[in-house]
Amino acid sequence: MPNPQHGKSLSLLVLVRGRADSLSVRLYSQALNEVASFKAPGGSGWVAVNSSLASLPSGTYFVIVTGQGQGQTSKAKAVTMLRLP
Repeated sequence: MPNPQHGKSLSLLVLVRGRADSLSVRLYSQALNEVASFKAPGGSGWVAVNSSLASLPSGTYFVIVTGQGQGQTSKAKAVTMLRLP
């Protein structure tokens, strides 16, 4: 993804090992307050996640992606830092 993002849209590529029925994406401010969350379609391998973030002000955010599938939840081991212009 470009960082900083261009415009107020989020474009991520998430590597899903195995299979996820859906992805939960949460954005946190620098103060670690959750500021946005949404669901995205799952898949396997590299999965594109796109969403509009028009309601968020410019700044730096942390992104955590969680995968759900077959009754189990798997949290991402890495946290991505995102900069909105």
